[in-house]
Amino acid sequence: MGSEMCIRDRFYAPDGQIAINKGDAIKGRDAIKEMVSGFYAEFPDLAVLCDEVRTSADHAIFIWTLKGHHSETKIMSKLAVGKNGNWMKI
Repeated sequence: MGSEMCIRDRFYAPDGQIAINKGDAIKGRDAIKEMVSGFYAEFPDLAVLCDEVRTSADHAIFIWTLKGHHSETKIMSKLAVGKNGNWMKI
């Protein structure tokens, strides 16, 4: 079982969803797994750090930092979700 399976199963209910950059929600564990697998394909050594969790009723917001080397360029990238919910390259 790969890292993406662990993330999916630990952080998302079977009917959970995620929206990135205020885009359309990705719904369900299988769709979330596909999205996460894409990140790992682009950044094979991807490290995902949860910087903060905010909760209210039955909702949660995760503030993440992602870093890794791009699979083609080998350039180290570090991305973080800002407090406004948008990705920022840092």
